[in-house]
Amino acid sequence: MKLQPLEPLSSIGPTAIEVFNKPGHLIRRLHQISTSIFIEEAKAHDLTPVQYASLIAVELLPGIDQTRLGRFLALDRQTVSNVVRRLEGKRLINRRRRNGRMSALYLTAAARAMIEAVRPRIAKVDAIILQPLTTRERETFMQLLWKLVDFNNARSRAPMTLAGRWDDLARKAAPARPPSRGRRAALG
Repeated sequence: MKLQPLEPLSSIGPTAIEVFNKPGHLIRRLHQISTSIFIEEAKAHDLTPVQYASLIAVELLPGIDQTRLGRFLALDRQTVSNVVRRLEGKRLINRRRRNGRMSALYLTAAARAMIEAVRPRIAKVDAIILQPLTTRERETFMQLLWKLVDFNNARSRAPMTLAGRWDDLARKAAPARPPSRGRRAALG
């Protein structure tokens, strides 16, 4: 039996309980919701959001090493190590020794097939999360998220660090671009 929430958040009001008026709480809550929707949509593939992001990054940057993968996705060393080990165990990525301790990461054929099967389901996750927003609100929401993440990146325990070609590739991979200078001024 699935439990239903006692009452919708909209009926409580944003200031009725202090915690509901905190951006960190709401961001964490939206992350929980997003993860739940993702897990439901990708359950046939036994894939987590971080594993999917890692596969997409390796697809975009074949031969990336584990350290750069962690920096590219803003994952700490332990997390990226666990993710790579699990993906390797699922036979979705291969490690090829490049030099000394460095290994280059590559997708397997099974990973490519999985990505193609999962991509439409993941697009559905985004659509579900953003469903209550108009097209303009979605654009503004994504621009504001980019702005907040970019401004606060250095405060993270695992900041996203890009250098050289990684910057160009990250911009190409971004589904929504940060606001232009003119729009930044309008957004505050």
